[in-house]
Amino acid sequence: MIEIDKVKTGKNLSNLMRDKHISIFDLQMALRLQSPTNIYAWCRGKYTPNADYLAKIAFVLHCKIDDIIATKEAEE
Repeated sequence: MIEIDKVKTGKNLSNLMRDKHISIFDLQMALRLQSPTNIYAWCRGKYTPNADYLAKIAFVLHCKIDDIIATKEAEE
């Protein structure tokens, strides 16, 4: 079984933002968030964006959701 690797997913998001020259503020405005707090938490690997936000982020970054999400084998 696999699960989402929050830390690697956060790194992927940060790297994609850097490569596309999209700042935290730019993404905040594109997602219409009142605060950048969630974006910082996503980039740090504390949380992962829900499916709705993943789709929007992929659209803003001109990538696939698979480019953002990283997985690992679940510990059972």
